[in-house]
Amino acid sequence: MRITVADRIIDLETGEILVEGTSQAFLPPRVLALLRYLVDHADQVVARDDLIEGVWGHLEAATEDSVNVAVSALRKALDDQDRPHRIIVTIPRRGYRLVRAELEFIEESSTVDESTEYRTSPPHPPASATQRMRTGFRAIIAATVLAAVIGIAALWKLSDPESTFEDPPPARNPGRPAVAVLPFSDMSMTGDHAPFANGLVDRILHMLAESDRMLVIARTSSFVFRDSSLRAREIGELLNVDAILEGSIQADGDQIRVVAQLIDTRTEGHIWSMTFDRGGEKLFSVQDEIANAVSQSMTDSLLSDAVLQSPGNREVYELLTEASLETDRFTATSLNRAVSMIERALRIEPDNVEALVLMMDALSMLRTKGPMRQPDDTDIVAPYLARAQAIAPDHPEVLRAAGNSLFSQGLPDKAIESLQRAIRLRPNDAKAHVSLGRILFRLGRFDDADEILERARRLDPVSPRLTVWQADVLWSLGRAEEAVFQLRENLRLNPDFPTTYERLATYLVQMGESGQAMRYMLEQHRIDPQNGAAWARMCEFYLQLGDDESAERCTDELEAEHDLPLRIPYMRQILYAFHGRWQAQQEVLESIRESHPYFPLVPAVLAHNYYFMDQCEQALPLIEQWYPGVLSTPPDISPFATIAAVAAVYCLHQQAPNDLRTLELMDTLNTLFERIRLRLGPWQVVGHETARMLAIEGRYDEALDELDRLVDSDWRYYWWQLDAYPEFREIASTKRFKQMQERLESGVAEQRAWFEANKDTPIPERGLSAL
Repeated sequence: MRITVADRIIDLETGEILVEGTSQAFLPPRVLALLRYLVDHADQVVARDDLIEGVWGHLEAATEDSVNVAVSALRKALDDQDRPHRIIVTIPRRGYRLVRAELEFIEESSTVDESTEYRTSPPHPPASATQRMRTGFRAIIAATVLAAVIGIAALWKLSDPESTFEDPPPARNPGRPAVAVLPFSDMSMTGDHAPFANGLVDRILHMLAESDRMLVIARTSSFVFRDSSLRAREIGELLNVDAILEGSIQADGDQIRVVAQLIDTRTEGHIWSMTFDRGGEKLFSVQDEIANAVSQSMTDSLLSDAVLQSPGNREVYELLTEASLETDRFTATSLNRAVSMIERALRIEPDNVEALVLMMDALSMLRTKGPMRQPDDTDIVAPYLARAQAIAPDHPEVLRAAGNSLFSQGLPDKAIESLQRAIRLRPNDAKAHVSLGRILFRLGRFDDADEILERARRLDPVSPRLTVWQADVLWSLGRAEEAVFQLRENLRLNPDFPTTYERLATYLVQMGESGQAMRYMLEQHRIDPQNGAAWARMCEFYLQLGDDESAERCTDELEAEHDLPLRIPYMRQILYAFHGRWQAQQEVLESIRESHPYFPLVPAVLAHNYYFMDQCEQALPLIEQWYPGVLSTPPDISPFATIAAVAAVYCLHQQAPNDLRTLELMDTLNTLFERIRLRLGPWQVVGHETARMLAIEGRYDEALDELDRLVDSDWRYYWWQLDAYPEFREIASTKRFKQMQERLESGVAEQRAWFEANKDTPIPERGLSAL
């Protein structure tokens, strides 16, 4: 049987998805099983427990997150992502119901139209896919330099196509084999050769990533498995790779022994194992030989001489490797350590391009955790970029850094062009993909961002930073369940990555779970205590619980610990807004704007304050200066500009309600907010925008209906001072509005009580052992 929905056909036997007769994809086995179960129980309300038992086998086999993600993935396959869902309907507190009338069911006939390209089973990998590794292995055996260190007799049977041994399972990636390089162990008696071991792996990864014939998993994912007890097959499944390279080093004076082995993740058999003894000037030749052996085994090809370039200085080599690992940790403390290491490296090699780019990365990351720039408003990143561009303007990493810089200068088109060039030159560079995806996200191009970040995820499957950015995109596409699931999985794989906690808190508070969100903010602060920006955000989250005293105390403690000329005043103005002290808020915002004119959110909040105080003559010019798309004809509005856009439409409506510009802006915003209502939106979307638009138009009963709907669905995101909004003045004194406010504040109080009762409860145990 097949089902038809929209422009696609789904085969219930194989899970194949066809569009216009052409195969597009296959449903994963679990999602296909879920679809079959719901089809078997069409038009019935299926309880979650029944669903878990019917699809996963027993109640302990799946979690709530597992069900949410599977349902979300199935809705995407059925083109049922927008709310309210048409096909798979959520029945609150009961379960799910598949609406049979929304699908067309096609019974398979005994004959098949030969004009239709239709398969009844997934395509098998070509027969030569598993032979590629074997052929490459025979070439390695033929090399005299390796013959002495390989168990020829045993491994020859693995590589011999005429062997009677059972064939291994089909490759995970038949078109383009994938490999991960795990951290090498330091087996030295002194235990002080870890920097060299890390550097060795980093250089091997760097060289392999230059190949366009294989997929190479980024370090941020492969290093998650340092000291892991997981088997090769399990790591292969998590990273979706055909082989893993692992090894160790031992030191004896100036001599270092490196043992490396390439393991097939399907069979857990050794493809090859090699031992190298090196010292002095020949030390770096190890990385070339290992990288070439991996390339030859995986792709039947050697790396080019241009790729096999050893670093010039061992101290610089190790400093940059350790600095890279510190940036991966992404705490204020680790980033400061990274900057110190890179400075030492640049004193030795001032024109080292990798060091210059890494310094830009580290400083840019640090800027998100404290002062945005120097007090004199100089961009401390710019000199490093200028030097790198003078040395190697077409280097892929320089192009990536230039793309990030161009976007921060307000030149998105040039930024995208630079990043696309970087990706063409180095297709395995996950960082360039992430940078491009992040820019597309900030432009509101969520579908494009999702596509690019999916490619990045293939290269860096368990990167904690990538997971957070991708969760942002999923949330903004309305795939909230998947976003929260990815973040929680991130906690299990990377329990010490701080940003995961902050982002989970952001989404939990938008879901009405402000007490739980506060717990995650406290954990984030514990992991990254010197992160001034996140500390200020923690102070702000106390206001989500209605605890202004704790928010004040938190801000005072932050000010005593950090000199943050932007973050602390910004937090003060939020406190003033919470208490309705609009004039005090305005004075602080104007001061911030004068001292930090480059911070893009301040003009929007200041314009919002102006309209609160009926000063539209000041609000509109500010919006036109900073958000020209809002007042252009026709309007061009990103979801990130909603704060300024609602202030603009209110002011225009007050001045000329029937003016063409007013009507166009109103129509554009109503369309945008309808999309956000059906899905979700980035974190700068508060949630009450639709109610505000209705009130601006004078549709007060509908505005109250929307506010009631929000409160009844546990909305309490930036909930304070609703009765002070200018557009609600006509209804703020009505009984219905006051009752809505009472329910809202009661819900906030319940969340605060829950937090007080549970704030000392540890976040559930995480780590690889929890997988």
